[in-house]
Amino acid sequence: CNLYDPDLELASLIPETLTKKSNETKAHQARLDLLQQNKIVELHDLIAKDYQPIDTVNSLGRTLLHESVLCENFEAVKTLLKLGMPLELLDTQGTTPLILALMKNNQSLAKYLINAGASLESVKQFRTSNRDQSTMLHVAAQHGLNRSLKLLLEQSIFDVDVGDFDQTTPLQEAACRGHKSCVELLLMAGADVEYVDLQGTNPLTRA
Repeated sequence: CNLYDPDLELASLIPETLTKKSNETKAHQARLDLLQQNKIVELHDLIAKDYQPIDTVNSLGRTLLHESVLCENFEAVKTLLKLGMPLELLDTQGTTPLILALMKNNQSLAKYLINAGASLESVKQFRTSNRDQSTMLHVAAQHGLNRSLKLLLEQSIFDVDVGDFDQTTPLQEAACRGHKSCVELLLMAGADVEYVDLQGTNPLTRA
């Protein structure tokens, strides 16, 4: 296994921002406040009459759609999309709302965004900023995000044995961390149990 704490790594990928009011425009913060209070009707009305663009961002480059996904607020997501919120804007960490939904292991929300037109190409191109340069398939396997892993495999975005910087596969990551359901999903998708990475290990030696 890699030596970093996977839970801390996932947290670093999706830091909370709703309570951080520095560097935000007043208009953006007013919208965030309504989202945090789950006042979706008021949020709709404010955006509809506000002169500020709907896709204003915070200091991390996140739109209100990014924040709504982080809150897993389905109604807010639906409202924002009806008002014309773009789906594909990247934040400063290179994540789209769809990627954040996958990181939250929220399959229903991720499917909704895909059906609404969210591109899977941004998911395919995403890599973590640490040394490993993990794909989203690796992230799901590392953190036991079984629902997101299942969706990614169903969408056939990646080769099931896609390698990271060390050519470590998602199966190796899942086996290393004891995520049985993820191991089973990857094996059902045809993952190679004998695939050897650059460190000379395979899923069997990592289990």
